[in-house]
Amino acid sequence: MKIVFKAVFVIAVLAAQPVHAQLFKRKKAEKETRKREDEGRGQVRGNAFHEKFFNGMREYGLENYDKAAEAFLACIEMDRSSYASHYQLSKVYWDMGEKSKALVHAGEACNMQPGNEDIYQNYLYFLLQVRKFGDAINLTNQFLAQQTDDVKLIKYNKELSRFYEYNREPEKAAEVYNALESRYGYSDGYCLERLRIYRSNGLIAQALSETENLLQHNPGNTKYMLERAGLLSDKGNTDEALTAYNKVLELQPDNAEALLQSGQLLYSINPTESIVRLGKAFANRSNSAEEKLKAFNRLSQWGISADDKLKLAQIIYKSNGDSPLACKAMADAYTDLGKKKKAAPYLAEARSLDPSNFAFVQELIALYYEIGDYRNLLSESIRAVDLYPSQPSFYLYAGIAYMEALDFDNSLIMLETGKSYVLANNALRVQFQLTLAELFGRMGEYGESDKEFEKIINEFPSSATALNNYAYSLARRGQRLDEARKMSEKSMQLEGENASYLDTYGYILFVQKNYKDAVTYLQKALQKAPGSPEIAEHLGDALYMNGQADDALKYWKMAQEYGNESDLLQRKISDKKYYEK
Repeated sequence: MKIVFKAVFVIAVLAAQPVHAQLFKRKKAEKETRKREDEGRGQVRGNAFHEKFFNGMREYGLENYDKAAEAFLACIEMDRSSYASHYQLSKVYWDMGEKSKALVHAGEACNMQPGNEDIYQNYLYFLLQVRKFGDAINLTNQFLAQQTDDVKLIKYNKELSRFYEYNREPEKAAEVYNALESRYGYSDGYCLERLRIYRSNGLIAQALSETENLLQHNPGNTKYMLERAGLLSDKGNTDEALTAYNKVLELQPDNAEALLQSGQLLYSINPTESIVRLGKAFANRSNSAEEKLKAFNRLSQWGISADDKLKLAQIIYKSNGDSPLACKAMADAYTDLGKKKKAAPYLAEARSLDPSNFAFVQELIALYYEIGDYRNLLSESIRAVDLYPSQPSFYLYAGIAYMEALDFDNSLIMLETGKSYVLANNALRVQFQLTLAELFGRMGEYGESDKEFEKIINEFPSSATALNNYAYSLARRGQRLDEARKMSEKSMQLEGENASYLDTYGYILFVQKNYKDAVTYLQKALQKAPGSPEIAEHLGDALYMNGQADDALKYWKMAQEYGNESDLLQRKISDKKYYEK
């Protein structure tokens, strides 16, 4: 029985053992199966993610933004931690013009990868474009907190300072450089940046403090001394500024900037010394013509005499005669002296040195017209028409020049062509019509001339110029004089008694044989426009017919001196007698 028992026990154990092992193996197999299934599903999911991501990149490259956005959104659904999907999607939305969505996803990418430079730069660019400077500051601070590299810390702190400036927080912008200085030590560069920030934001006291700092580390540095002197001048501390400039001149007697700036400050205190210093500065070729002209123009605002201005212009021209701006200085100086004919050659030289300068061309043409140099006006305006074919004013001047040359056909062509380029500028359109009216009058086509005047007056009944010119045109013909007189009176009521309107009214009175009153009005006109040859001749005519022959001769000669070279005027002077046209 014992043996049997043993055998039975062994059998029981052997019988029981396969059952437990089978259960264990089955569970293990099931676990491995599930693991393989999970891995298979993950692999399938991973393959699908990558397929979607690369599909999104492809569509983005093809500028199929809607499809690209759909693909990247699907990627985010599969893996919400995919910063790359958010990053790419933000760029897609930006290019689609959906800036708010772009900002959301760029921000998500940055939150996931706060130290990633590319992702930071992407989000930063978006924020700056929509002028969210406060958010740009926060983002940059977040990015800097992740950095340990000194090069990047310096680079992006400088950017941070700039963002504070954009956000109108100059003092915080300067504090960034204070922090850099605390970490890395004193640097002229940090100090200069703070100086720039303070100066550009009008914080003069703080800027002056930075110049003291710079000079403490760089004693005798004239560049920093000049910076300090300029700030003192800006603050209104003229005496301190002059002292600072004088210290520079003690070290460098020919320092062009110190001479220039101190010379300007001195003009109201000691004009003689000011001119001496400015003369030295303007003679120094190390100062550019641009700087000299800027200073030269400021002097006009400070009340420099026209004679002193001419002296300085001559010095500039002598030292920088190859510069169009030096020529312009001479032209301006002669203009201020009332010598516009002398100004013209210098302005012409400026234009020839810088032929594409539109302002020079425009000013030169206007000057030729003003001084009555119709020969040069014609050549210059024709050149301008070729250069600027859609500028109507140049056609107007060319039309006037042709008319004065008695080339009426070309004058008409220029005026009609130029008028077609006038769009919404009523004043210029009226000027064309007035000139056409004058042209038709000179051609003897008075009906056409009157039509042009009447068109203007019907459309603009308060056009004093049209009323005045029409009245003068009628007076020259001796027609409708009462009507002409009323128009002339109305022009003076509208705009006051300027020289031209007084001359017209006086001339109408003369034609109406009211010589005494004509003399009165023509004398007023000449007082308002001394140097006018036309008014001087009219006054001489009225005086002669008023029985004042000696006085008439005086004004006829005056008209000749002013530039009237007509044969008729010469006959009046030679014969001491009035002749009608």
